[in-house]
Amino acid sequence: MSYQAPGHGHFAQPSRRPARRKGPLIGWGAALVVAMVAAGIGIWQVDERVYSPGAAAEQYAEALRDGEGPQALGFFSELPEDESSAAAGEDETESTESGSAEPDSTDDASPEAESSETASGEPEPTESGNESGSEGGSEGTESEASQSEETDAAESDEQEGAAPGTPDNVLLEGDALGHSSELMENLQVAGDSPESAGQELSFDVDGEEYTSALPMTHTGNSWGVFDTWKVAPDLLTQFEVEVPGAEAGGIGQVEVNGEPVNLHENTATLNAFAPTVADISVDSEWLSGEAREVVVAGDDDSTTSEGSSTDSSENEPASTVSMELEASEAANELLHEEVEEFLTGCAEQQVLMPSGCPMGTSTDNRVDADTISWTMPSAADISLTFDEDGWQVSGEDLSAEVAYEAEDHFDGSKVNESSTVQFSIDVEVGASGDDLIIAVSGD
Repeated sequence: MSYQAPGHGHFAQPSRRPARRKGPLIGWGAALVVAMVAAGIGIWQVDERVYSPGAAAEQYAEALRDGEGPQALGFFSELPEDESSAAAGEDETESTESGSAEPDSTDDASPEAESSETASGEPEPTESGNESGSEGGSEGTESEASQSEETDAAESDEQEGAAPGTPDNVLLEGDALGHSSELMENLQVAGDSPESAGQELSFDVDGEEYTSALPMTHTGNSWGVFDTWKVAPDLLTQFEVEVPGAEAGGIGQVEVNGEPVNLHENTATLNAFAPTVADISVDSEWLSGEAREVVVAGDDDSTTSEGSSTDSSENEPASTVSMELEASEAANELLHEEVEEFLTGCAEQQVLMPSGCPMGTSTDNRVDADTISWTMPSAADISLTFDEDGWQVSGEDLSAEVAYEAEDHFDGSKVNESSTVQFSIDVEVGASGDDLIIAVSGD
């Protein structure tokens, strides 16, 4: 039997290792690259649609289109002190009305209990304690009455509107802001690009095109990735309404977009968003007037960088609109009635020198009083106007005709005489509450 050593006679076959598969690794890498690209695109889209200046501008514009003032204020980087304090005051008032305020510990103690307690803390059952409690209760009632009067006075002041010289916020919310949004047609953001901090709003009012700068403020970043932007405080602006002669005409209020606004020394100051459209009017029985103000932010409003601020509370009104008042037809009709009544009273006196009247004539002949006839001018020749100095009357220089029969002073013959008499009347016009007072007298 032959023996064959291992490895001899046949060559040993080398062992085969399995080949590495590169396909799955390449696939995972490609998928990762695609995911990273997609994430980058997603971040870019989120940044453009949510966190860019254009996105913030569009949100602000949408709030104005919807007439949502409080929502629009939320897009400002900061608010003026007077606006912030007003908001804080409203919150405090709401908190008090809802009963959330904690009462003072001294108010919880009853005067009656305090007076009747002894040193040991037990109530002392004496008549004097009851009397003391009654007095304490009386003082508490008087105190409550005093507080109630102060509260009523404060509520009365609030109903009367803003304090004299304080800017009115009527255009920042409610129906007045809604009316403004209705007047601004095609309101839209018209910036160069969504990434540009210099945004702009465009809109039409009665077919006329307007543009308003929309500066944005960089306020930081979110998640360390996205820049955050808000509306610059310059867009909460002010404008003045001047009504020359309003006090003389008894006008204490104007209507702004249908809402009453008090005048102080013929002037009202209003806070307003940029842009805003304000229809201003006076429509009383005796005076009327109307004006329109389109509030926009100019191109000189620069973009505000991070960390800087503008104190809008110290800004002067951006513009002033002056509204002229005109005497109404009813006021002229009342003037004509008063003048006609005065002239008629003079004409009814069959004398050559009517008493209390500015016209008169004389003759050397003996006049038959029963034949004296006065023909007065038409009251329609007198007109009433209004300007910054108050009521003005024109046409006060008049003439009347007088005719009569007389006997000649020398021969007693009958003669018919007539003459034209020039005269002037004095008309005083003034307002007393809702009444127009007109006084006519001889000059």
